[in-house]
Amino acid sequence: MEPLIFVLVIYIVIILIYVPVQYKYIESLIEMQKRKKLKQGDLYDDLPVQDQLVHSALQGGILFPANAIAYYLFKRKQKKSTNNV
Repeated sequence: MEPLIFVLVIYIVIILIYVPVQYKYIESLIEMQKRKKLKQGDLYDDLPVQDQLVHSALQGGILFPANAIAYYLFKRKQKKSTNNV
């Protein structure tokens, strides 16, 4: 197997493993936002600096495709549950 293909396969596997982790993170952020009854911007302003750094590290970077997939799945599930109610 060519090295580029091997690296690409490893990257895709890592993204697929990371999607459920990111999904839970998004779910917990939305729950925290509802619990504190804050807008999204206000929620991030109230976070301690350490949590803001963790958030920016989790949301950006090389694993961005996993974040986008998790967000899409979260919104799709949320839309599905509101349509069934």
